[in-house]
Amino acid sequence: MGDLGTTIEGFFTEFEALLLLVSGSLAVIGVIGLAILYLGSSWPLISDWKRDNPKAASQVTIGLLLLIFVGGGGLATLGIGG
Repeated sequence: MGDLGTTIEGFFTEFEALLLLVSGSLAVIGVIGLAILYLGSSWPLISDWKRDNPKAASQVTIGLLLLIFVGGGGLATLGIGG
């Protein structure tokens, strides 16, 4: 059995890689959803939903920017965190 510190460090390294993969996948899904939201405005279902939720597109955009920034290592670039 190895050193406990090495085991914990290895776990968090693998966990970080998993989270980067998940955040990248969610960003792609979010961009596709945002494109459907904008381009599908002529469809009655989407146009009704957009009329009922006027802030939805801006909130999705802000969420995507945060997801891409944090998932892409933006905090590490600024010297915050790992």
